[in-house]
Amino acid sequence: MIKKNDLPILVHLHKELKLPINNVGIYKDHLPKDFKEKFLLNNTNEEYDNLELEFRRFANIFEFYEVGEQIDNSLGSIKIIQSKYTFSLDFDSLYKKEKEEVKTKKVELEYKETSLKLNKWLLKTKWLPHIISIISIIIAIITFIISNNSNKQLEKRIDDVEKIISKIQKK
Repeated sequence: MIKKNDLPILVHLHKELKLPINNVGIYKDHLPKDFKEKFLLNNTNEEYDNLELEFRRFANIFEFYEVGEQIDNSLGSIKIIQSKYTFSLDFDSLYKKEKEEVKTKKVELEYKETSLKLNKWLLKTKWLPHIISIISIIIAIITFIISNNSNKQLEKRIDDVEKIISKIQKK
């Protein structure tokens, strides 16, 4: 992944690589002057080695994104040469694309986390609707039985009243 602080250096090296004068490749000498000055304070061999390591890291980035290829020379240093994608790709767009992918993955992760939390909550409350529906069915059955008994008592009263009325009418 391209780091934001590496982006200006990668863009600089990419511009250098695309120049016709550098068609044979670029070396650590093509790094920006201010970047080299950070490493070369006392001009010791260790500092040059660290600068070479940084250049190798940039070369690995070039190779990973197929913007350039690294070639190791027999002297222990490397150079970056042009690849078939050197002129069609640039690090600014690659960086933006990676950033969008990271953002998309972050949104997908948040969606999955939210979905997981919701599913956990649903599992915890899964039985609640069933319990409420069973209680509702029991209440409905009890209400039906009570109303059925009330109907029978009402029918019995009506029958009794009808008998009394029929007796009164016969007299």
